Amino acid sequence: MSVSLEASHRACREVTRARARNFYYGLRLTPEPRRSALYAIYTWMRVADDLADETSLNGTRLAALDRWGELTERAIAGEAVPDGAAVWPAFSETLANYPIEPGWVRSMLDGLRGDVQGVSHRTRADLDAYCDRVASTVGLCCVAIWGLAPGADVEEARTLAIAQGRAFQLTNILRDLGADLSERPSRSYLPSEAYTEAGLTPEDIREWRSPDICTGFVRRWVSEARPGYDAADRLNTMLGVECRPVHRVMTRIYLALLDRIHAHPRLVAGPSPASVSPVVKARIAISGVMAARMGSGR
Repeated sequence: MSVSLEASHRACREVTRARARNFYYGLRLTPEPRRSALYAIYTWMRVADDLADETSLNGTRLAALDRWGELTERAIAGEAVPDGAAVWPAFSETLANYPIEPGWVRSMLDGLRGDVQGVSHRTRADLDAYCDRVASTVGLCCVAIWGLAPGADVEEARTLAIAQGRAFQLTNILRDLGADLSERPSRSYLPSEAYTEAGLTPEDIREWRSPDICTGFVRRWVSEARPGYDAADRLNTMLGVECRPVHRVMTRIYLALLDRIHAHPRLVAGPSPASVSPVVKARIAISGVMAARMGSGR
């Protein structure tokens, strides 16, 4: 059964509200119609991520992602998508209306396929490549939708978006570290050579053995993420003025999470992800609303 464009946008908004956690507080500040476009991109990614996480045989999950990729190619080509998922009309419209490169979308799916096939990062370069596929591509799509200020350099903005995406994903990895290590089979996204250099194993982090060494290890990776937040500050000045508040809110929420992990490193060893309280998120969002109303974007 076909879904109307209006119903598709409504469904994407509801998925984003229910599932986006840190992102929703910022995304909702984006002016329309850009806000609905962001909801569509998020929902497409959310569905793909759910397909990758289903507790079925790996072959089944890969087949589901391949099918999602085939449908995505139809949307990229501007063709009707023969699928009843509500996301497609809004997603297709977004691809048609904004300068989103098809390679970014395909790269997101490649990153999810890698998750299904098994996480194995030996070096920092391996980790960066993974972050680029699953997170920096999202940042590039967001920048394409938000738009740049007149005279801003597109390539520089994209370089900064890639750096910010790596920082966000590294923050996510630290947030979910204990939960990922508690899965069976366990998952560890940080490079194996980093554990070896620290004299640790992923199991040592999960059990929080040698607390001083574990604390130093976690804080080392917090410091690895921080330059990406400096890049985010530079990127913010390049965005269109009306979209700077949303970008600033999203960045500050993620930075608050990173600061919390730095202050309390053992949080990452828990079975539940580390988090920022709703009160803190609301406070940051309110500051964004005030900035938007003042028109400064600062």
